[in-house]
Amino acid sequence: MKKFIFISIILIIFSTLSYSARLNVGKDKIAKVNNHVITLRELEKRYNEMSKMPSPDGKPFTKKGILQSMIDETLLREEIRKATYLVLNEEEYNNMLKQYKMLYSQQMLKQNSGFTFNEDEFKKYVEQEAKITYEKFEERIKEQVLVKQYIMKKAEKKLQAIRGKNYSSKADFPIYVPNAKGGVEKYSSIEDFYDRNITDFVVPKFIELKHIFVSLVGPDIKPLPDYEKKIKTKKINDAHKRLMKGESFNELCELYSEDPESRDQINPKTKKIDRGYLGLIYKSGEISAMAKKQFGEENFNYIFEMKKKNYSKILEGPFGYHIFYIVDKKSQYIMPLEEAKQQIVEMFKYLGSTKILEDELITTLKTLKDKASIVYYDNEYKD
Repeated sequence: MKKFIFISIILIIFSTLSYSARLNVGKDKIAKVNNHVITLRELEKRYNEMSKMPSPDGKPFTKKGILQSMIDETLLREEIRKATYLVLNEEEYNNMLKQYKMLYSQQMLKQNSGFTFNEDEFKKYVEQEAKITYEKFEERIKEQVLVKQYIMKKAEKKLQAIRGKNYSSKADFPIYVPNAKGGVEKYSSIEDFYDRNITDFVVPKFIELKHIFVSLVGPDIKPLPDYEKKIKTKKINDAHKRLMKGESFNELCELYSEDPESRDQINPKTKKIDRGYLGLIYKSGEISAMAKKQFGEENFNYIFEMKKKNYSKILEGPFGYHIFYIVDKKSQYIMPLEEAKQQIVEMFKYLGSTKILEDELITTLKTLKDKASIVYYDNEYKD
């Protein structure tokens, strides 16, 4: 099913991480929000950065609009600092940081198909691009999370009501869903949505995959020298022999695998550590393209021919050795309505929650602006 992408107003406000929160009282001041001065230089810098990004409504960014975002950002930052009851949701923070790392990795893969993530290189990239320290970058992400928590707290009762819906009553409809053209479609029931979007419920051929991985490249992505490769070859051979003798995949993966992310992965279905778990890999689409680069196209095609509950032979890919295990596999099929219902309900809940949070944010910002002292030094930018 297609993902309906929501660009949060919060993320628009905090979309650039190079904005300085320090007090700047230079001659080029353009606005003052309570005791915080925003300068023309800061506005120009933000405008130059934002103009390179796609806007959520498709319209070009304006300096006046960006200044209003900077004012909103200042007011929200002041408000969450006063909200002493807020405690940072560490899981939400880690998830948001992981999203930035994924975006960075996707960008690097487009430039270099042999790219592998390196924490230190990511930190250097952030500091070079955002022109701030990595510690300040982390602070900005924490502020994003705290703003989201703050708005969710204010909208808590309405959000609870949405979570309790199952969309089985006519009173829950109509539902308005964004379409690909930037408009919305009106739906009268779950069945109505399913029938009119049946092509979105075509599930491509996929496998559910685990692996044990032994690297054949160094930190610089260069191939290891022959003497080191011999050591790694013996390591993967030992793992494979022990698997063939019937030893536990999970135990051997923990012992041998050099892919720490999958080695310690939590299976989303069981909520428990599932050693070597890579999740669902589709035969086609963006995920498959990335998997082909990581595994090698020949190996990718090979594992799709394997039978369920089987181990692969030792396969050498672009970055190292793999032993794959096929947890499950399915051919392309159309998801039946009963199977699709829960996904549709979750999407309706997501859209409803998103609308509640957007409305709450707009209301909160209006209230904060009404109470704040906002001075414009150039009427051209006045709201």
